[in-house]
Amino acid sequence: MKKAIIVAGVLVAVFAALRRFGPALRERAMKKCEQMFEHMPEDFPPKRMMRGIEEIRQQNVEILHQLSGPRRGGKLAAVD
Repeated sequence: MKKAIIVAGVLVAVFAALRRFGPALRERAMKKCEQMFEHMPEDFPPKRMMRGIEEIRQQNVEILHQLSGPRRGGKLAAVD
């Protein structure tokens, strides 16, 4: 019984510490990850994947812009 109370007290203390310092630790970890990511070579697969995602987003924006453009007679305007 005594061990259970001690374990429960330790768990409460750990959860309280994580709740207090968790966001700051997460922010530090994210900054460290971003720094490591920046130092990776340009042809590193995760970096290429992120670049590809950004290109796809830009293409989607352009497509949506073209689709929301002026319409003629119920049909889409000619796309150049």
